[in-house]
Amino acid sequence: MKRLTQKLKASLADLAHANAGEMLSSRQKARLLGAVPEMPVAASREGRREVILSLGAVLPPRTMRYAIGVCQQLDADLCVLGADAAAIGHMLAPYREARQAAGIECRVEEVAGRGAISRFFDRHPRVVCAIAGGSGDPLGHQFGGRGTTVRGKPPVPIVLVDDEAGEDALPGQQCAVAD
Repeated sequence: MKRLTQKLKASLADLAHANAGEMLSSRQKARLLGAVPEMPVAASREGRREVILSLGAVLPPRTMRYAIGVCQQLDADLCVLGADAAAIGHMLAPYREARQAAGIECRVEEVAGRGAISRFFDRHPRVVCAIAGGSGDPLGHQFGGRGTTVRGKPPVPIVLVDDEAGEDALPGQQCAVAD
């Protein structure tokens, strides 16, 4: 019986370590295991996946925290879409340190005009998901609810972050996935 108890404890400990490892990016796993990456970080950025953050006139803090968390979990970089690149740069400035600490590179692309979002997705196949960040964002306008300009399914899952949910709301209550 003692031997069975020891095997169960060892199995449960292994399961706990495996579960904890699922939440880490590959870079964080390599750092914890002491492995040295084969290629430099700058070269490995070439084929990295991207998460899209679509912005309107404002960037709610909850939306940016959510985007950083998703990028960390998916080991992806962030691409911010909007109508005015200069305004987006000013909105992103307070989050520069948080992005750098998480190892997330960020780029801004201006999208304007009918069908600009569809053309963007056609040119960027490494996009894994998109986050609609508030009212007036181009992604929500093109694929969202009322007043949409495109019918059919978007090419990637779109997460609509709710800025009106309370601070004590659960993560599942703060966002919804749109098909």
